[in-house]
Amino acid sequence: MPRLAVLLMLVIPLAACETPQVKPHGYHYHSINFLTQARQAREKAMQEHWIGKPVREVKQSLGEPRVTMSIPGTFGSSVLMYGVIDQHTQCIDAFRYLEGDEPRVTNYFCR
Repeated sequence: MPRLAVLLMLVIPLAACETPQVKPHGYHYHSINFLTQARQAREKAMQEHWIGKPVREVKQSLGEPRVTMSIPGTFGSSVLMYGVIDQHTQCIDAFRYLEGDEPRVTNYFCR
């Protein structure tokens, strides 16, 4: 009987450590690759469109952001975070801008 108890004490913890590698339904490498490419394409297009434009134009086009954050140590840079606007890419849209008389977008990030 003691051997069975010792065996169970060794086998049960080892079995619990094994984690199955189950992929979600519809998971494919190609779908992840496609999403990555779509997100990169959106980031590039949004950067080309918005960099250099006044922040007021972003707000006129997209409305008020969910969050506005200052970036410490950047001498007047802040970020407008909009959340997910484009459902296709699931980008969390964020616009970095430089404070001043007329704040202007210095970068866009798809996160």
